[in-house]
Amino acid sequence: MPIVLAYAEPPAAVAPAAAPMGPITDPQWENVRAYPGEMEKYYPPGALAEAASGVAVIECTVSRKGALEACKALRESPEGMQFGDAAVKLAARFRMKTTTRSGASAVGRVVRMPIEFNFAWAMFEPINPRPSFDILVSPKWSKRPSGDDLARFYPQEASRTGIQGLVILECQVQPDGNLTPCSVAKEDPEKYDFGGAALKLVTKLQIDVTRGPGLKAPGKLINIPVRFLLPH
Repeated sequence: MPIVLAYAEPPAAVAPAAAPMGPITDPQWENVRAYPGEMEKYYPPGALAEAASGVAVIECTVSRKGALEACKALRESPEGMQFGDAAVKLAARFRMKTTTRSGASAVGRVVRMPIEFNFAWAMFEPINPRPSFDILVSPKWSKRPSGDDLARFYPQEASRTGIQGLVILECQVQPDGNLTPCSVAKEDPEKYDFGGAALKLVTKLQIDVTRGPGLKAPGKLINIPVRFLLPH
């Protein structure tokens, strides 16, 4: 049997699939540690003084360690209040995981995100420390109701049956920071008299009118959310 010598071409190498390089749509965020009052320093001073809320959309590049670099503001609303600049500074606080939820590399790619700056005339609202990019601040209070006050004024029937409630009060700020007159703008649910309880609680609330947004608060008509939450 003859022996045939033949040259066989090696199989062509299969190039690895290119990693996606477009904007990241499925980021994974590391936990962000923040403490009450820490995020407030990023709030634009002019907006804070006016008790104004706003939002900015920023774009950043993800570093090898998950840091957000070369950030820039794409747009902001309202314009001219430095929410874009504030969002860019704030982005340095956040870290991403270097892989997306789909397993692709995030390194070197861009991520876009809105950051909201919300001012709330709320007595119990904490600053949101999670990487949800919703920065919530409230005015300084010279007097606030205590947990005991909330328990005392909690509607008895609602407490007995495990019902929680939300009331939005509309109040006018007086020169000394007291809130009067007040009226119930919203009450949910309505049949447990959460509105009446909130009107009692607000008598123990006083805005510090000597600093920050409180300086311009006297005479303003403001909405105050009051949440009635049962302990876990």
